[in-house]
Amino acid sequence: MDDPILLQGPPVLGAIVAILAAIDAGFLARRIGTVRLRAYNKWYFYGLILVLVLSAVGIWETHTYRSFSVPSAGMVPALLPGDRFFVLKTAYRNAEPQSGDIIVAAKNDGFFVKRVVGVAGDRVQVIAGRLFINGAQIEREALGDFAFGDVHHTLYLEILPNGRRYRIVERSDHEFLDDTTEVTVPAGALFVMGDNRDNSMDSRVADFGLIPVGTVEGKAVFLTWARDWRRIGSKLE
Repeated sequence: MDDPILLQGPPVLGAIVAILAAIDAGFLARRIGTVRLRAYNKWYFYGLILVLVLSAVGIWETHTYRSFSVPSAGMVPALLPGDRFFVLKTAYRNAEPQSGDIIVAAKNDGFFVKRVVGVAGDRVQVIAGRLFINGAQIEREALGDFAFGDVHHTLYLEILPNGRRYRIVERSDHEFLDDTTEVTVPAGALFVMGDNRDNSMDSRVADFGLIPVGTVEGKAVFLTWARDWRRIGSKLE
């Protein structure tokens, strides 16, 4: 089972690389004389931009955003190993997490990322691989095969009672955590699951349990880095 303890990632890595590349290109152009440099093509100009970017993002990380990277596969397909993403720390300043939110919370001297499927008062259970909330089976639509690793997965669209839609993957409906007892979520707690349902350590496991709302760092909002560049900037649903 996969319990991803998140790594805090450098949120401005892309900006730093881009600025350093621009500086290097400027020096190279000067050496070979291929272009006529503009007044602003000075190393100190780009250095100033770098300082301003670092300062601005540093403020965001402290008060608004925090950056994390994903080392494991518990939240596939929303988050793949190696992805970096921003967490909005102020998302729950005046509200509590809702079912369907992807949250980051503190646990065991680290952080993990999961999806909320049950809030206070909800009765949550898994029967034969299907999620039940308050005795009702949650709607699930098969979307086809999903290629990840060497194991066959099926991709599904899951729809919660509040209308939130997101994709999950399953190996089958007969895996280790596909049958659980019903749990009633108390006030101040959350029931969370990984989107990679058969490879996630989450609230279905007694040693992991329910998550205190007070440990939630914030809401995962968008990708800042992915191996597939087309996913960069994607909103996390």
